[in-house]
Amino acid sequence: MLKQKSGGGESWARVCDKCRAAACAVYCRADSAYLCAGCDARVHAANHLASRHERVRVCEECERAPAALLCKADAASLCTACDADIHSANPLARRHQRVPVLPFSGCLPGPPSRACSR
Repeated sequence: MLKQKSGGGESWARVCDKCRAAACAVYCRADSAYLCAGCDARVHAANHLASRHERVRVCEECERAPAALLCKADAASLCTACDADIHSANPLARRHQRVPVLPFSGCLPGPPSRACSR
């Protein structure tokens, strides 16, 4: 299920597979699920086994696919398709240093949530 980004246009953001209300923030490979930050915190704080699931952020450009690469110049996590589109645009962009996105477990990096601070 997809939700149109605010501002209109033809870009669509994927919604959370659990609540179906918020835009997804992470992809959990173990659950094969796209989750918003709130649902991610609740699901992965539920027990020790779930807290060990490896997740990656969702692509910052398309908001539809798991991020695979981090562009250091743009400080952006991108899926392989968006990375190819953006970094083939011009010779300068082709020289940007990109590294693989590393999965994380536990709480979503960033501002602490109540579910993760228990």
